[in-house]
Amino acid sequence: MILYTQNQSVILLGISITLVLTMGMSIVMRTLLLPKILSADTRYNKEFEYLFDAEGINFSPEKDASVMTWDSFTRVWENQSYYLLFHGPQEYWFVAKQSFEDAAQEHKFRAYVSDHRKISSGVIW
Repeated sequence: MILYTQNQSVILLGISITLVLTMGMSIVMRTLLLPKILSADTRYNKEFEYLFDAEGINFSPEKDASVMTWDSFTRVWENQSYYLLFHGPQEYWFVAKQSFEDAAQEHKFRAYVSDHRKISSGVIW
């Protein structure tokens, strides 16, 4: 817009309007439309049950079962509220700490994980 006011170029005006509209559409998509689409999709709003033991962890929503051994995780990260169990560069399982029945169950989970991977906290690298 500044370049348009200085140069009076219709091309620069068109480019700036296109950029503003694109940014506006992106914001609307990310903040309004996408959350509605994802919340309506039954694949994303199921509750998951996970069972863990010395061998690994079994994430099983209704009919799809995903069993992961502890060695298949490349790294484990935690903060105050949850654990992220990474099994790829940008793929991870999310485990909320509030989902543990008690402190003993969380302690057992940490022990199984710690036998195979260091649990990191702070900034995700």
